[in-house]
Amino acid sequence: MINLVKLLGREGAGIDAGEGRRQAVEELILLIRELSRRFKYGIQLPEGLSLMDGWFLRMLADGTPKSAGALARHFGVSQSYVTNWAERLVRRGLVRRERSALDRRIVYLALTEAGRRTVDNLEAERRRLAEALFGHVTDEELWALADLLRRMLARLDGGSADRLPSGRS
Repeated sequence: MINLVKLLGREGAGIDAGEGRRQAVEELILLIRELSRRFKYGIQLPEGLSLMDGWFLRMLADGTPKSAGALARHFGVSQSYVTNWAERLVRRGLVRRERSALDRRIVYLALTEAGRRTVDNLEAERRRLAEALFGHVTDEELWALADLLRRMLARLDGGSADRLPSGRS
């Protein structure tokens, strides 16, 4: 379970620093939950695909075949989990297996043409949802929100926000 005091508390202030702060923290928790729900259910997925399937396919979208081990490390799951996951997507015709030319024991996963079209459709859906969510927000507001969320995530990790991915150049 997430430690909300660690997540939202500031050094010296904490979430119990006053009624106004407590109310703001509760409001923020509700808004984050609702935003997450809307993002999760706001993307129109093809029949039978989960949001995680979409992320899996997206990882293969750069055109470079990936091993089950590399995908497992990226998603923080076991290699057997990725193998079972991939099997489902292979049966749907979205992913194909490729043997390594150097070591036939190594199997890579890559998108099929149908998988590429699915990723393209999911990306269009993601852009549509992002436009609905952020189209009216200024660049400054977006970067301020991104910085705040990065600090909150870093606080949960007990580390530095520098370790988190950033789209800012």
